[in-house]
Amino acid sequence: MTDSARRAGSGALLAAALVAGAPACAPRARVPRRPASAAGSAPAARAPLRAVGPRVVYSAKGLFDTVLVVDDGDIRYLRFGNVEGDDQSEISLSDPDAVPMEYIRYATIGLAYADGRGRTLMIGLGGGTFTTMLRRLFPAMWIEVAEIDPVVADVAKRFFGLREDDRYHVHIGDGRAYVERSTEQYDLVLLDAFSGAGIPAHLGRRDFFELVRARLADGGAAVANIAAADDAVERGLVDAFREAFPLHACFETPESGNIVLVGVVGRPLPDAAALRERARTLGAALHLPFDLVEVAARLGTGCI
Repeated sequence: MTDSARRAGSGALLAAALVAGAPACAPRARVPRRPASAAGSAPAARAPLRAVGPRVVYSAKGLFDTVLVVDDGDIRYLRFGNVEGDDQSEISLSDPDAVPMEYIRYATIGLAYADGRGRTLMIGLGGGTFTTMLRRLFPAMWIEVAEIDPVVADVAKRFFGLREDDRYHVHIGDGRAYVERSTEQYDLVLLDAFSGAGIPAHLGRRDFFELVRARLADGGAAVANIAAADDAVERGLVDAFREAFPLHACFETPESGNIVLVGVVGRPLPDAAALRERARTLGAALHLPFDLVEVAARLGTGCI
């Protein structure tokens, strides 16, 4: 989610830009981003087991914040700021094909809305888990990523299994600037720059989402993962996306409380039954390691 660049004060600027004139609505109940796990009791016949906590594998100063790689049990996390920061990416150390990150599973529903599989653009790399999954599922797909922080791109390659190739490129630079320069038409665009407290204002306005819409091929779909720290900012982002994409769908992840939005061009939205059938067919054809039908069943949630 790295193009969400934790610039000092940028969250406040975005809040001011988005909330001014926004319709009032009750704040949405926030779900903890990472639920606390219950501590188990030690066996009666043994000494208490020593708790094993997260282990920092790597830490470096990024463009806007400290970038950390943290191992906790079988899961490796990408976090910003400190070891207890929100999870930006997750992988299983024992099963590289697993998809432990909830919002990645939800973002995959975009494949049920997009007609084509030829070209994908992602704004904000994180650990690269979404695009790495796409490369595994669609070896012939062209994949481009715009990531503003070179440290994050380096970490994705060194610790999260990202492998560039002739059809998979990571470009270092601002996401909006990349979209403005691009002349390509994309079947799928994933926007993962809307998490935390420091979301740049130039990525959160309606005009940016309209730029993205203009880069979609007919039958294409844009997917935005939104998990802003401030409810008013989150509400403004959702409103801006929906204004740019009159044809849109909303999904709220049940555990982390992220909002995943899908906008389409060139085709009508499938109804709930059709979406479930597409999800069932896709899941079976791609041998997904999670149930995409469960994601489809959340259609309509998160439309604040």
